[in-house]
Order: sequence, then C-alpha cells, then structure tokens
Amino acid sequence: LVCLSTLLVWQTHFRQQQDHLRDGRFRFSLTQVTASLEAGLRLGFLVADLPGAQPLIDQVRARQTDIVSIDVFDQHGEILFSTDPAGLGSSVPTHWRTPCTQSSAGGWQGQTRDSDVQCQALVNSFGQASGGVLLRYRQLARTAPAVSLPEGWPFMLLGVGVLLAVALWQGCRPIRAAESRAQVLHAAVVDGGPLPPGPPDEKKKKKKNG
Repeated sequence: LVCLSTLLVWQTHFRQQQDHLRDGRFRFSLTQVTASLEAGLRLGFLVADLPGAQPLIDQVRARQTDIVSIDVFDQHGEILFSTDPAGLGSSVPTHWRTPCTQSSAGGWQGQTRDSDVQCQALVNSFGQASGGVLLRYRQLARTAPAVSLPEGWPFMLLGVGVLLAVALWQGCRPIRAAESRAQVLHAAVVDGGPLPPGPPDEKKKKKKNG
C-alpha cells in the first residue's frame, strides 16, 4: 500500500509539472504575438488594420503543431484574424472575452472539452483594451496515458508483502537464537553455574553420521 501510494503521488506530481511546463510554453508564444500586435496599436493602427497580423499568427501556429488555433479579436469580440479560416467573423464567447480583456494578471486561462485556452488583452497606447489574442491548444499532457498498473495488482502486492514478511521472519531467527543464548550465558556467569553447551560442531556431526 505504501508503494502504491508513493507511485500515485509521484504520478500526480509528474503530470502537474508536465502540464505547468506545457502551459508556460504556450503562454510564451501568446505573449510574443500580443507584444508584436500591441506595437502596431501604439503606432495608431486599429485592430482590424494591424499590419502583418495574419502572417504572424500563421507562423506561430506552424511552429507548434499542438496549437489548435490563434484568433485575434476586437473589443466587441469579433474575430478579425485567425489561423482557422472558418472562425473569421465569428464572435468569441462573452465568458471568455470579458475575463480576458479585464484581467490585470497578464491574461486568462480556461478549458473546453478537448483543448486548453489562453487569452491576453491587446492594450493600446491609452492603456485601454482594444481586443485580445486567443490561443487554443490540445490537451495532450492531460489525455496522455498515465502509468498503468497491471491487472490483478492487489494480489501481486499482497504476494510481495507475504514474501517480505517471510524473509524478515527467517532473517530474524538467527538473531533471536543468538539473543537467547546470550541471555543464558549471562545468567550462568552471574549465578556462577555451569555454562550451557555450545552449538553442535558440524564437522563432528558429519563424521558421526558417516
């Protein structure tokens, strides 16, 4: 049970660390896209007129195949640029857009049934959110097969426990015999009585039997 508990704790910790590192990698890509687009906003461009927005998100998407899509939307949630042509002109859900554009902690993160979502606001030179960048990526780290235990593992674990108990008991027998003899010797010395006979000599025993 201790071994099983240790395995499960280690597995959970490993997957959490894996998810954290993976989320950080996509957050870095999202931050790069956001910073590049905000540079255009500070020059006076509107989100719909940002130069190089489409090639930029296409390039980032091509470098990381786990990315499902990257969408650039305006303050009303309308998607103006996207790596998924089917998403152009559609609207970002309000429960995604609102926390994304109002977040002061560097972005917002959520989940769908089959993907993770990260979003960062596009802030203009006046410090106002003019829209945002939405990045969706596959949940490979969470859906990857975990360390699986073989079928019938409780019986295997019980068998290992029994073997360990037997081995421990067998190993303790000589120690208990030595302790018992030491106590008899100690009592004989203290009481002044005769010493008990020692263990039989194996060589003499063999000659006698021969």
